[in-house]
Amino acid sequence: MKDDNGRVCIPIQMRKEMEISSGRSIEFLADGDKTIIQKYEQEVPCIFCSGMHEVHAFRGTPVCATWQNWMIRLH
Repeated sequence: MKDDNGRVCIPIQMRKEMEISSGRSIEFLADGDKTIIQKYEQEVPCIFCSGMHEVHAFRGTPVCATWQNWMIRLH
């Protein structure tokens, strides 16, 4: 669906099911003849090594699994 300004409108029921709140960034991906709508998840690198593999928030800070395990051992 589009509004009068040509913007894509996502029905409220679909937004509720996908847990997409107002103002939440989403992305549209093309897969052949299909369009995929998903929440935009910005990838954040580990603050120690800049790695992107298995990065999780550790006490609010993005760290990779290697550094997280190392920090847990220090405590």
